[in-house]
Amino acid sequence: MHADPLLQDLPSADSTPHAVSDIIGKLDDYLQDPEVQEKHIGVAFCMVDQGRTYFSNHGFSTLNPEIPMHQDCLLPIGSVTKTLTGLAAVRLALDGAFSLEDSVAASFDSLPAGSPFESITWHQLLSHRAGLPREPDNFTFGRITPYEDYGPEAVHEAMSTYDGPAAGPHPWAYSNFGYLIIGEHLKRLTQSNYETLIKDLVTRHFRENDARIDLVDGDRWGLGHGQEREPQPMGFFNSFEPVGGVRA
Repeated sequence: MHADPLLQDLPSADSTPHAVSDIIGKLDDYLQDPEVQEKHIGVAFCMVDQGRTYFSNHGFSTLNPEIPMHQDCLLPIGSVTKTLTGLAAVRLALDGAFSLEDSVAASFDSLPAGSPFESITWHQLLSHRAGLPREPDNFTFGRITPYEDYGPEAVHEAMSTYDGPAAGPHPWAYSNFGYLIIGEHLKRLTQSNYETLIKDLVTRHFRENDARIDLVDGDRWGLGHGQEREPQPMGFFNSFEPVGGVRA
């Protein structure tokens, strides 16, 4: 952000109310610039400092109908969802439901003998050090909502046919595939769907309804838009919910 000439004078936060208010004011000025407004439908941001929360909202959460952006609007958080998934996994591990050093294959007994997952651990999946590719081989992009048909059977198929490296830890390599597997594991352990387990293990500590997957009525539901300002429906995430399906 500091490379943007409109933000080159943005002050650095030094944990003082004055510095935080300066940053909020500078960001507000930036987002109210006509040149910036032409590029964005709506923007919401907040800062938390010493127990105080600062919100600022600009533009619209949806264009049809036009609903002004507001601090209670639920917007897609994308792969930040993985943070919630990881917190849920660690919480279950601390409660003794499984060990982060367990073999992944031990929880999927129908995998073929000699599967690389026999020597891959949950810790390696959580830290993106299992050597897995970014996406499983049987997943392809190309549709507006490419995730809705990718369910537990597809995850198991991808695991069964995976012939990549075993015995990590490997160098860090971002992997949605790994978090697909973690999500299936957590749902099996808790015998619940992803939204329920996240509420029970993580977001019950948040304000009510501040992290959701299911649709929300009213004006809380924000919608993404493309470069031509066309709406981008999120669709149904199916097994990709633990990877990037949360709105908050």
